Amino acid sequence: MTVQFEGQRAYEHIKALSVDIGPRVSGTEAEKQAAEYVARQFEEMGLKPVTLAFDLPNEQVTHFKLEILEPALGEIRTLPLVGTPDTPPEGLTGEVVFAEFPQEPYVGPHVEGKIVFLSNGGILGGNLIKLLKYKPLAIVLIGRTMSKDPNTFHVIRKDTNKPFDLVPTVHISYEEGVKLWNKGIKQARITLKTERKPSQSYRVYAGATGRENPAESVMVAGHMDSVPRDPGATDNAAGTATVLELARVFAQKGSRRTLRFAAWGSEEGAGGGSLKYVLELKKAHKIQKEAPDYIEGFSKTDMEKHVLNINLDVLGMSIGSNECYIQGSPALEQYLKALTSETGIHHAFKTEIYGSDNICFGWIGVPAVSFARAGVGTHYMHTPGDAIDLIDPGQLEIIGNMLDVFITRTAAEGIVWPFDRSTGSYTQDPRMAKSMMSIIKLIGEDPALAE
Repeated sequence: MTVQFEGQRAYEHIKALSVDIGPRVSGTEAEKQAAEYVARQFEEMGLKPVTLAFDLPNEQVTHFKLEILEPALGEIRTLPLVGTPDTPPEGLTGEVVFAEFPQEPYVGPHVEGKIVFLSNGGILGGNLIKLLKYKPLAIVLIGRTMSKDPNTFHVIRKDTNKPFDLVPTVHISYEEGVKLWNKGIKQARITLKTERKPSQSYRVYAGATGRENPAESVMVAGHMDSVPRDPGATDNAAGTATVLELARVFAQKGSRRTLRFAAWGSEEGAGGGSLKYVLELKKAHKIQKEAPDYIEGFSKTDMEKHVLNINLDVLGMSIGSNECYIQGSPALEQYLKALTSETGIHHAFKTEIYGSDNICFGWIGVPAVSFARAGVGTHYMHTPGDAIDLIDPGQLEIIGNMLDVFITRTAAEGIVWPFDRSTGSYTQDPRMAKSMMSIIKLIGEDPALAE
């Protein structure tokens, strides 16, 4: 009997992670429970899991409050932007400006020293920098989510290459933003206090050594953590579940090449799990190349043995579209386009850098491809609305079967590896180097490792 990917099996894993365990914030007991769950599943498949804990800085906002003082509306339901600075104990009080969008003419000298209310759309990256040069006192982001549930709005973390840490920031729902706009609010106060303490996150991986080409290794992985208050069903219990189901399939089918299956912790906390793994490969690479028995062109370091990283992040939505982000040679893209055409599973192919666990693999020269599912459902990402009712077992089975074919033809049965190990310009992209340097510093590693 042929072993096949089963969407319902993957669905049950999602239920265990997102419902039974719930939000799996990096450095918490719930994330540890997720790691233990993944390890148990690997063991039941006959694989030998390795669970490694690693230290990382952890920030938890312990006190946050948004008060509307004029008119006197009192406290407004809000969530903090993790990573922004604390306010004084008495808070920051200031005049309110609805700027709508963080670009001129919406912002300018008139926002200096004011509490600026902004639509969340378009806030990231360069737009935020344009706003901050005008020195707002604080920022209130108005959510993208249009839901009757007042709890359903985004929790945003500090991204390491974006300067959110320069100004206190909180987040309110779209509905709340509309209400405050209609009331013509003029003055507000924001109070934030963050507890910063060391914590532990986890990574779990297991694999089977290739029976004919053990020195060629394919990594199939996804992150298991979520943001606060977020069950993280699509992001990324679904990715973890797909990894587990693929591991079950190939534990029975076997493979010519080495297959590694991993669940990373702390992706939402700056990508700590995958980056820690990659940095270990990078350290070993330097030592192994200097070994007397290393012969250029014949020997392979542990890093050089990795020929492909398959990253799974945000999957399973019933309605949506499939996306594929590629950090690799043109041959990899051509191969996947041919495969998706053959299987009838349409994907939008993109070559820009996608902010997930694949980035660090591309950074060290390992071709990486990240599969995701986009659509209206992504509006619930990083919210309490990212729940299991967004998940369709049938969609999981569709993508799972395609990945089964991809892995089978390349790693498991392919005699010749079909594309080279090159990642093209990604390793030379200055944005990549800058981003990796900032993350390395954030997770407490030696900046020299970025060289």
